Amino acid sequence: MAKGMIRNALILGIAILAGCMATTNRSGDKAVPEEVAQPTVMIQRIDVSDAGSNTLIRILANGPLTHDLVQLDQPERLLFTFEEAGLNPAIQPRIVNTLHATGLFPRETGKKRSQLEVTLRGKRPYEVTERMDGLDLTLRPAVAEVKKSGVPYLRDVQVAPADGGTILRLIGSDVLPTPRSFRLTKPPRLVLDIQGVTSRVETARLTPNTQEVLNIQTGSSKDRVRVVVDLASSEITHRIEANNGHPIIHFGHGRINVPGAAPVQAQPGEQASMKQAVPLDGGAHHRVVPDPMVEDIRFRRDEVVSEVRISLNRTDAVLSSRQDDNTVVVTLTGVAIPDALVRRMDVSAFGGTVSAVDAYAKGGDTMLLVRMSDPTALFEVLQKERDILVRVQPRASINNEGLNADQNRFTGQRITMDFKDIDVQNALKLIAEISNRNIITSDSVKGTLTMRLVDVPVDQALDLILEAK
Repeated sequence: MAKGMIRNALILGIAILAGCMATTNRSGDKAVPEEVAQPTVMIQRIDVSDAGSNTLIRILANGPLTHDLVQLDQPERLLFTFEEAGLNPAIQPRIVNTLHATGLFPRETGKKRSQLEVTLRGKRPYEVTERMDGLDLTLRPAVAEVKKSGVPYLRDVQVAPADGGTILRLIGSDVLPTPRSFRLTKPPRLVLDIQGVTSRVETARLTPNTQEVLNIQTGSSKDRVRVVVDLASSEITHRIEANNGHPIIHFGHGRINVPGAAPVQAQPGEQASMKQAVPLDGGAHHRVVPDPMVEDIRFRRDEVVSEVRISLNRTDAVLSSRQDDNTVVVTLTGVAIPDALVRRMDVSAFGGTVSAVDAYAKGGDTMLLVRMSDPTALFEVLQKERDILVRVQPRASINNEGLNADQNRFTGQRITMDFKDIDVQNALKLIAEISNRNIITSDSVKGTLTMRLVDVPVDQALDLILEAK
């Protein structure tokens, strides 16, 4: 009995083994090993060096890198994760002695996935720039270190040809404020004023003689540094990139696109017409037209109307507005916005028809998104001198009389008008013609008016003009 059970077990084992061999080597074919998936991009090298007050880590690959970045603490470090990317075996972990980084620790975490951990000397501001052959990580001084260093100074001015133009870099001891600029037409020049810094530039005059830039002169007074750039012609355009306190000025022909920048674009047809710059020594004063910029954004609400007020440094801003679902979208063309004003204001606590206001830069324009809590609310966009007002109110608010009295106060034909330095009497005559009203003015009504009205009743336009004058 026992021998029979053993014999049957041996027969069954031999049959299973034969079946396995037939499965893996059917018809005499040899088993084919599974093909290993190869990564799309290979990281070939990682370089690190100090550049001025920054540390630059350059990750070189044979194509663009898709990455995620996480900032960690205890200790402070940055963790890159690269999908579809392999790692050259020659790249090994290493300790580095730079201003802001202490170590680079690359590793592969899968067949098509790699990571790079960068250990830092404390928390650091950083910037990632993507390239077609990898990416750059720029580490900057901590804010506390910048404050300790005292008054920053301009250390060097560097100029070099670039693709389709010329690049001018302003190198400081620490972060520098974004230069204020204006253009001259005769001769063609760009004048850059850097407020609150001194100059330690060894060479006060450079002659790069590129296709865009002829000469560069640097001078200083007690509270600012001035850099004067002689241009090859009045057709040269420029764009200022704040670059987180390390300004870069791009010169070229036509529109200049700088990814990630929040700059000011000066086209030849939009240049300020001035004969002479304002001298640093306080000599004769001439009219300087600053680049258009947002100076302040405020919100207020009364019993009915929610109002967003955007204050500019000039009266000639070009704006457009539209409604996108429950959002009023205002575009200020060619107007820059300081980093301090790029933010979201949550105003929902006011309980009005506006819940939030977003302000940000897009290319060379400023975008303002006024988000309405009630998509049926009415809005109007007004421009009064240097202020732009976005006013939002409910379509129908209930009061003692059943309807919102302020809503029904203006019933005239809706108009859109753009006044720029128009004589106030001519503006009133125009309103009279549109509204078929008789308007009598005295000789004492004088002055000019700059006002942009978008889709407002004509009688409200009259009320706003009278309020302004």
